[in-house]
Amino acid sequence: MQTVSNLTANCINRQNTLRPVSAICFVFGVALWGVSTGAAAQSPVAPIGQSPVAEAAVVAVRILAGDTVTVEVFGKPELSRSVSVGTDGKITYPLLGDLKAAGRTAPELAEALRAGLSKELNNPQVTVTIAKRLVTRVGVLGAVRQPGKFVLEEGWRVLDLLAEAGGLLIDRPEWVQTTLVRASTGTATPVDLVRLLGEADATQNHRLEPGDVLLVREKDATKTRIQILGAVAKPGTVSAPADGSIVTALIEAGGIIPRAKLAEASIRRGNETIAVDLSSLSTDGTLKAVGANPVPKLLPGDTLLIPLNALSYSVIGAVAVPGTRELHPEKPVTALGALFGAGGATPECDLKNASVVRLSANGEPQIFPINLENGIKNKKNNTKPGKGDAPADVVLLTGDVLYLPTKGQGRNRTNVLREAMSFLPFAGFFVR
Repeated sequence: MQTVSNLTANCINRQNTLRPVSAICFVFGVALWGVSTGAAAQSPVAPIGQSPVAEAAVVAVRILAGDTVTVEVFGKPELSRSVSVGTDGKITYPLLGDLKAAGRTAPELAEALRAGLSKELNNPQVTVTIAKRLVTRVGVLGAVRQPGKFVLEEGWRVLDLLAEAGGLLIDRPEWVQTTLVRASTGTATPVDLVRLLGEADATQNHRLEPGDVLLVREKDATKTRIQILGAVAKPGTVSAPADGSIVTALIEAGGIIPRAKLAEASIRRGNETIAVDLSSLSTDGTLKAVGANPVPKLLPGDTLLIPLNALSYSVIGAVAVPGTRELHPEKPVTALGALFGAGGATPECDLKNASVVRLSANGEPQIFPINLENGIKNKKNNTKPGKGDAPADVVLLTGDVLYLPTKGQGRNRTNVLREAMSFLPFAGFFVR
């Protein structure tokens, strides 16, 4: 396996050596929290006469404090040795004393040694390799999926660290404040993730250094989130939609439950209350403006309140839009009206065997058969049902469930009750 340990003063294919360094750093450093070292293997030197890979084409691998480098001087074994880079970034070498190593590449250090030894030797040939690579770490804290410390890979930048940490906890970069704290200087540099992630601004993708920590702080919830209370599946706090869409927010809250009093919803914004009519959601699932009032947009800090409707009825079975709808005492609803309000029957609907399920005074479910096929005919022809026929239409009461079976099911009591009772917790049966 090729590694950076063979970055020599001679010509080396640097592009092939970068990736294995990451692997070595990971193998030797994954079980440690602090700093450890890992040995690197040897890789071949480029053939004599072959042009070296341009430095600008790849990320320069530089020597770090704590690394161990091997210096070889051709024909001078007494000057060939392994030396450690001190915490001050220097090595101590015979004839030359202290020499800066940290921050240089292996070829650059070899050239510095060659220049120094040239005062004592005739045209010395010097080779430098990184024998042991210091495994260093960087950290990320705050609103990311996997906060902690990570082995610093060669050439890592802010985006690499965020990716290693699993990304942001929230999908809105404008809702976090990000700061890069340099371990070497203690300085704190703001990182604009909106520019980095949204505009690919490379100036915000800072290079990481050993010990750096990226702090990702979520902004004040009043500036990023909204509350949804009342008749939704999961009341609570959700992220404010980027476009202010009420429908998007309701989806985040698990959707509206059947007993929602959609026409009387409201948005509380500070001391202001904004009335919102959501009744169009129960028909085609979209939100439409009512009259001249446009559909309001949600803002961070808003509270969307959807009251529960104590007066409601349900239409289930073979209809276009099954569900629970408001029942207004001043506007009686018949079974036929409820059928049309639910978008009408599907092609497989058995209108002759429709049923209304209603709770008795003692809480027992009762089944009332109705023949809506006759109801439609009677309404069309202005006739009355025949003697002994099931009622063609009835006025619905609060809590009623209108059940329309598919053809072939008939009016089986067990089937009717099973379908109606499964809807019972959401249909308002227990409202007295």
